[in-house]
Amino acid sequence: MPELSEEELLENFILNNPELDRLENMLSQFNVLETLNIVNAELRHSNILAWLFNHNSNHGIGEHFLKQFLKYFIKNNKSELINGLNIFDFDLFNYADLEIRREWNNIDILIILKEDDKRIVITIENKIKSPEHSGQLHKYRKIVENEFKDYIKFYIYLTPESVIPSDENWIPFMYDIVADLIDDLLTNRKDLMHENVYNFIKQYSVILRRHIVGN
Repeated sequence: MPELSEEELLENFILNNPELDRLENMLSQFNVLETLNIVNAELRHSNILAWLFNHNSNHGIGEHFLKQFLKYFIKNNKSELINGLNIFDFDLFNYADLEIRREWNNIDILIILKEDDKRIVITIENKIKSPEHSGQLHKYRKIVENEFKDYIKFYIYLTPESVIPSDENWIPFMYDIVADLIDDLLTNRKDLMHENVYNFIKQYSVILRRHIVGN
């Protein structure tokens, strides 16, 4: 049997590979976030994350996404956190008094947790394409310190890439973990969501994989 040329091998691969048709169909599917051209808009990503964090939102998953996010944050940064909290604290925490703030004092996302004598505030600066500027991390930290004096404080610098924040009090957190947590929602919490909610979160997962985390 004569040996096939590289061109013939490539032709056979294209002609006899149903997975290519499946991939083409996936890439051509309608995605509202791409259509609205807001793939790289940090404000829109912050809005979606704040919506997922809020246990009172209409997504139907309660505080599950927030709990998973915080547990992964604690697990990945044990050596840098000295306040004694662990992942079990966030699993058992009562989220009844949870408060999510958007753009409070220009801070992207502020998460406030209160339970008896335990008070926690988590500050998230969300950076996708734009760089940090004008000492904003230091400024935001001072605002939070002045407003929440008796709280345990976490400062999260959320980015697609491993970027070292200018303020050492901020801890980097990668978007690939967010993408994994959202895929976990789609797999394990589907029965709790309305079909429209599931489809929207699925589209957001596609956006993260296609444009943000590069997978």
